[in-house]
Amino acid sequence: MNLLIQNGTIITMHNQKVIRQGAIAIEDQNIIDVGKTCELKRKYGRGYEKVDAKGKVVIPGLINTHQHAAMSLLRGYADDLPLKEWLEKRVWPIENHMTAHDIYVGALLTAIESIMGGTTTVNTMYHYTPAENEAKAFAEAGLRGVIGHVCFSRRKKEDKTALEDLARSWHNKANGLIRISVDPHSPYTVDPEYMKELKEIREELYWKCGSEKSPIICHIHVAETADEAEKIRRSLT
Repeated sequence: MNLLIQNGTIITMHNQKVIRQGAIAIEDQNIIDVGKTCELKRKYGRGYEKVDAKGKVVIPGLINTHQHAAMSLLRGYADDLPLKEWLEKRVWPIENHMTAHDIYVGALLTAIESIMGGTTTVNTMYHYTPAENEAKAFAEAGLRGVIGHVCFSRRKKEDKTALEDLARSWHNKANGLIRISVDPHSPYTVDPEYMKELKEIREELYWKCGSEKSPIICHIHVAETADEAEKIRRSLT
């Protein structure tokens, strides 16, 4: 599809430049030109579907840098509790009953809501399962995503199997929309030795599946509560 978005105020990524009465030309889902509407209409006047953006601001896609996409299904669930009680007494127990299909459906809902809100990239960590997962949901929705598997010291063997499958099946897939990450849950659920091992696993997966243009990153929770540092100190003594 060829598309010409015209008559809008365009906020660009180039030196904070603003183009008033601006237009964007799109061919086959790729932006091919940005400029004044009067100029682009002369170049792309025929064969383009027109979208009038008068009175609207056109901005680059937003990026959500921390998300648990499948947890859209748990929205509002016990959200008035302190973190420790929320996780240990409510969230982790209910997650034990979530299926792979639940994870896929929850991530699909997040993907659709993200696109509707102008978010074009989401960095998410959750539990990866091969059959149905967040990567599949994002790819089907057309959302760019970094998909991570969350790792805990209590399930090292399962984590390593999941990370290997996630990287092999999804890194740089869906025409480059999907990348993967290695995600220690937090310093209070991942011991120091496993934290180091996950760093090594990430590096190994990078050499197997990644590149400079498609790196494999790390994603973690830190400093979630005021007492986290003291809690970690106690756990290490």
